[in-house]
Amino acid sequence: MSTHEDSFCINEIVSPDTSKNLIDYSPIRSNCFSVTLQIIVGLKNQEGGEAFCLEVCTPQYIIENYNHEDMIWGRHLLIVFEWNFPKIRKKIYDYFSKINTDNWNDIVEKMSRIGLWEFEDYKPCM
Repeated sequence: MSTHEDSFCINEIVSPDTSKNLIDYSPIRSNCFSVTLQIIVGLKNQEGGEAFCLEVCTPQYIIENYNHEDMIWGRHLLIVFEWNFPKIRKKIYDYFSKINTDNWNDIVEKMSRIGLWEFEDYKPCM
């Protein structure tokens, strides 16, 4: 059986929160931030793909930005203790590498568990 590694890959990870390459990016406070990542998954050896948005934040960011009586949902959220893009990228790539299929719908289903798929609620016009 072939795996998605034969046909699909993460083409890039970018953020609308910065124009910098994420390797060079550093939040003002490495232990208190929230950064949106767009994981672009597509065909191997082709540019582009479809985006899965993931919010990466620290517990300190949650503490400082939400009322202690609030409750927040954690869908499409990765909680880290400091900004370390190589570790964050590895976590994402490790998750993707465990998706053992070459079926695009199955990949979307699994990736949607960690990131909001850009077409998640899309309904074509009739």
